[in-house]
Amino acid sequence: MKILSTVLVLSVLSTVHACGDGQDHSHGRRSVAPSSVTPPTRPLVWGDINILHTTDTHGWLLGHQEPSFPEPNYSGDFGDFASFVSRMKYIAAVRFTSFNMYSKALKAKGVDLLLVDSGDLHDGSGLTEGYPAGGVDGRDVSGSICASESRANPFSGERDICEIAVRPPDDRQNFIPKFEGKYLSSNAYIELPDEKTASIGAQTRTFTTLQGRTVISFGVLFDFAGFDKKGAGKLSVTKVADMVEQQWFKDAIKEKADLFLIPGRVTRHASALHTSDSYRSHRHMPVTTGDRYNAWSVVHNKIRTVEVGSKKIHEHTPIIYLGGHTHIRDCGMRNKIVLVVCSQKLIPVKLDTESMSLQSGRYMETIGANLTAGKVAFSRRYLDANTVTYEYHTSLKGHDFQTTLGNYVSDLLAALSDKFGLSTVFGVAPRDYTTNQKSFTEEGNLLKLWIEEALPYALSTDKKGTNANNLIIANNNSQRFDVYSGPFTKNDQLSASFYTDKFLFLPNIKLSDAKAVLTALNAPPKTGVHGRSLNADQEATDDVGYADERYRGWLQDMHRRNGLAKRNSANTWKTPGYVTKDSCGTDGTDGDDTPHNALAYHEVPHYISSKPPTVSDDTPIDLVFLNYIWDQSNPQRPDYIRQILNKKAGTDKYKKEDAKAYSDIVSNEAIAVYAKAKWN
Repeated sequence: MKILSTVLVLSVLSTVHACGDGQDHSHGRRSVAPSSVTPPTRPLVWGDINILHTTDTHGWLLGHQEPSFPEPNYSGDFGDFASFVSRMKYIAAVRFTSFNMYSKALKAKGVDLLLVDSGDLHDGSGLTEGYPAGGVDGRDVSGSICASESRANPFSGERDICEIAVRPPDDRQNFIPKFEGKYLSSNAYIELPDEKTASIGAQTRTFTTLQGRTVISFGVLFDFAGFDKKGAGKLSVTKVADMVEQQWFKDAIKEKADLFLIPGRVTRHASALHTSDSYRSHRHMPVTTGDRYNAWSVVHNKIRTVEVGSKKIHEHTPIIYLGGHTHIRDCGMRNKIVLVVCSQKLIPVKLDTESMSLQSGRYMETIGANLTAGKVAFSRRYLDANTVTYEYHTSLKGHDFQTTLGNYVSDLLAALSDKFGLSTVFGVAPRDYTTNQKSFTEEGNLLKLWIEEALPYALSTDKKGTNANNLIIANNNSQRFDVYSGPFTKNDQLSASFYTDKFLFLPNIKLSDAKAVLTALNAPPKTGVHGRSLNADQEATDDVGYADERYRGWLQDMHRRNGLAKRNSANTWKTPGYVTKDSCGTDGTDGDDTPHNALAYHEVPHYISSKPPTVSDDTPIDLVFLNYIWDQSNPQRPDYIRQILNKKAGTDKYKKEDAKAYSDIVSNEAIAVYAKAKWN
């Protein structure tokens, strides 16, 4: 096995990767980051193997277009990123060479650059949700752009396999094959009407880098159950503990390798609680290896203990895990003690000295870097995705930085935006509305605006209720992104919330009982995460709302460590943005490429309601609610509306079928209806 002296992993929050050499100088369209964007503070330190990692882009390929911070930090579109990757490939191929005076030739130093994605291309922006009637959910974007790029290993996320189940002919025939075996799904399978159960993508891939290093890859999805998409195809996910016992996996890890590269989604069984980050929840473990209940650890232990001829052959082979799903910047590295939650107990775990794990945020906001030095040593960097960052690290400016490929991608995205009508203006927002930078009682909180003003107005324009008054109940992950002052467009609407959940109601519920339902929903202790299902018509085992809660917990910890006093101190030159503390580096605080002041954070009640009508408590009203919080058959989570009302009544008074449709307006349409009427 070749000894790796250094490994650099650049983890990138975009989802698809441009790999052309791109050394032509095109003078087409380019985005320009605002002058207020802060540049990075230090250059990258390259290694022998360098990896660009992306995850959880959710269609944000147009970049973040709003002027209010932190949005300018992430203002680069995917064309800019494509140019960045092209330039980085050139740096890897040419800069790290030496000139031989005698042979008059360049000698390669042996630097590789790989590109890897950890899934979730879908669900979250106008490019994936705003396609015209008859279109195919976001495949104009992820198909035409992804297929034109070269990457080491793309991986299917849990949202991606859901889309594959809905459209198996499109994805399996027109999308995945274009990656020529690079699209990994080691434990995700699909059953189609005309064939037996088959892996969605390749189970494993072994390849040789340009510098001659052998890499073995798997793409691992956490134990994601609850899917049965009848008619179009059935999905199944093999538990990771079962996957590692299958013969194909055992055979794969017996091969010689210089590196194991494992992108994937997270496990449901446990969560890493870094010693400095006690806020973290109990359900998912994004990137830090842990005990036997963690998906990464199950794979890790099998690789480390595999024997050929009674000799363990991969005890010291470097392993890089590239995770996703919870939308945070995170890293786990050598000699770090973490705490793993298992059966409500904290189990200390020491990470392997020749492995590391990395998670690269969300929504094309972050480009991270992971570096190694010594025999095998890792470090990382999280880069803000904007042209200031890209130009700094490539030492190129303006049109010298841009490439034909980058401009082509930007033009393609702009054309798709026009085709989808994403610039259609519904109204002009009078101010910024954020989900957590303002408290729920303050003006400027998006959830307050949505539940107290937008939703009541929108539903009033199309309701089937029988009473003049109502109380509307929803949960706080109904809105996934902020709304900023200025023109409010179709893209803004679909970025704020792509969920198309329906509203149900019960007529003639006393106001006092309706208010008691809200109190009960928010009452501790909470058993599990109160999230929405992947599909409101089915109860998936995994709660998608968990990713939102995990991300909010990360922001909350950031705010706690870098609160108002620090934001108002001598750091006035810093713009608002992410202030990361992970389990890598000297103290976990040196990962961010650009220093920022942490965003303000305010907790919002998990369940929220419209303003109660000004009537007596015994007045009958319509109790209106999102369909997925009406009834829950999971005994671990009994506190849903039907169960609460029946408990209060002392009988099984309310049946599942008693809740009826309240409106044809769905959850993500409400703010657009409101904007048309109130922001013009």
